[in-house]
Amino acid sequence: MYKAIEIRKSIRSYEKKPLSNKDKEKVSKIIKLVENKKGPFNNSAHFFFIDNNEKKKKIGTYGFIKNPPSFIGGVVENNLKGMVDFGFLFEEVILRLTEANLGTVWLGGTYKRSDFDVEVSDNEIIAAVSPVGYPTKKSIREKIIRKASKANKRKPFNELFFLGEKLQPIDENHKYYQYLKAIQLAPSASNKQPWRVVLIDNAFHFFLKRTKGYGDKLKIDIQAIDIGIALSHLCLTLKEDNLSFKFINNKPSNLENCEYILSVQINKA
Repeated sequence: MYKAIEIRKSIRSYEKKPLSNKDKEKVSKIIKLVENKKGPFNNSAHFFFIDNNEKKKKIGTYGFIKNPPSFIGGVVENNLKGMVDFGFLFEEVILRLTEANLGTVWLGGTYKRSDFDVEVSDNEIIAAVSPVGYPTKKSIREKIIRKASKANKRKPFNELFFLGEKLQPIDENHKYYQYLKAIQLAPSASNKQPWRVVLIDNAFHFFLKRTKGYGDKLKIDIQAIDIGIALSHLCLTLKEDNLSFKFINNKPSNLENCEYILSVQINKA
């Protein structure tokens, strides 16, 4: 997953052709695989996969996407824990599609169940969707969007990650540095990067630093989804290195203007 995390980019321009049957099968297998999993708070998500060629209309942020041949998305319980788990699971889907050389881009917002003809219970919501297709050259519009959102820029380590109770900076020689680097590369809504991590011994303590007023008009907790994405990057790379871990609720200390979410503890050998 390291490679997928490093090369993944938000793709907004696609070749004007449908997915091959072989690639449609790949997408279906990936979403089925992840649909059988649960997030850190034990929620699962119901994913859908639709052919946009059969339903050509622009919905919400679709107007920013050029020639999307297909869409995937997911339904989950609409609360903070549900959003964290959705981000955690859907990012795995995104990264596995990246490994399959398919382009994607996170599209958060408010979508109607009728937009995709999927079942959504009263306590659930379509948390996000993504086009799936073959990447093409960036359009001028896409270049403007990426530049405006500073899509390639990441906050420095000393703003995101802290070592120990005294919140010291983390040196690049730390044994867990590569996992923090994977977290740093996580995508987020408007590239706000709201995650903060306090590393104490073998535990990663995740906090959410909200951007005041951001996402207030949405029906979903979009920055909770971002935390789930960051968690996904950590856990997928830990698994790739055969390190077992568990999720725990163990707030180490207060982090100014931040909301504690949960912790990931690496099991000692």
